[in-house]
Amino acid sequence: MLASQITLRGSMRALLRPAMAILTLAAYVTASAPGHSETVAEFYAGKQLRLVTGSAPGDSYDVWARILAPHMSRHVPGNPSIIVQNMPGGGTVIAANWLYGAAPKDGTVFGTFSRNLPAHAVLGRANFNFDPRKFGWIGSPETVNRVCIAAAGAKVQKAQDLFEHELLMGGTGVGEVTTFLPTLFNQLLGTKFKLVDGYKGTGDVLLAIERGEVEGICMSMSQLAGPRRQLVDDKKVRILFSTQKKRLEEFPDVPTIYDFIKSDEHRQIIGFINSSLEFGRPFTAPPDVPADRLAALRQAFADTMRDPEFLAETKKRKYTVTYTSPEEIVQVLEQMYATPKPLLDKAASMMPTGD
Repeated sequence: MLASQITLRGSMRALLRPAMAILTLAAYVTASAPGHSETVAEFYAGKQLRLVTGSAPGDSYDVWARILAPHMSRHVPGNPSIIVQNMPGGGTVIAANWLYGAAPKDGTVFGTFSRNLPAHAVLGRANFNFDPRKFGWIGSPETVNRVCIAAAGAKVQKAQDLFEHELLMGGTGVGEVTTFLPTLFNQLLGTKFKLVDGYKGTGDVLLAIERGEVEGICMSMSQLAGPRRQLVDDKKVRILFSTQKKRLEEFPDVPTIYDFIKSDEHRQIIGFINSSLEFGRPFTAPPDVPADRLAALRQAFADTMRDPEFLAETKKRKYTVTYTSPEEIVQVLEQMYATPKPLLDKAASMMPTGD
């Protein structure tokens, strides 16, 4: 009886093989037929996305990427995992160039780099090998203010001192405010910043300030959030000035750079440089990502900005979420490209070259 059952089952398998082959072929033909369209959820299901940050571990762009990744994963159709990959170098230029020219364009990679890079690209500067208008902008989680700070033991303790004494500043590359703002202010205003470039990130410069290697840095105010806020509260550093027109609400006695500008041309140059503040902390996909996948990433990012768990984590870390849409980023870019060429040429002549 057992032998006949085995024979019967074997016979049934033999009979079923052609039918199974036909069904398999039919499924393949259906999936590959012109009428079949893979949904975004089907594409992303089971995949691992890469979020590339141009900064070193622990820097603000890196921190934001690592906060964002697990929460945004829940909002992408198909719920793919998202891992963060650091690609530091050149003031985040290396990551930006890679995202633009070498990254996969299938929607499995997106990234974040310095908000200042588009301004350098508009100025036509060397080694910025991308057109920021062609990126697939996704959005930004915060708005920022810039400040320049000095160590408590430096000769420079207020902004006016910069016209009499040198201040040794740490820099992280030509694409970053840490490097180009001190250079620009020296050219525009006659300040006496002295730059020590080559640090990997803002965190490294802040450590160098505490060790006495350098005396100051220009950076975004949000980078003094969290544990770093103790540097200000403990009076280990002083905020010399901010770079936007309005004074900081929290520090109303701190002047802005506009208090020292003496000509309309210089005011326009600072205005152009400051336009990048409106990018916040931008995230983008490479150019030419399929429209439906880019739309899904944009929507997932926007949904994450309202996610209670994400908001709770950012609040715990003392970060404030202020969403900037991709449409707003594109609008700022259009305004930057509409800047008169003589003004762009003047601004470019005052920026560090990196040579």
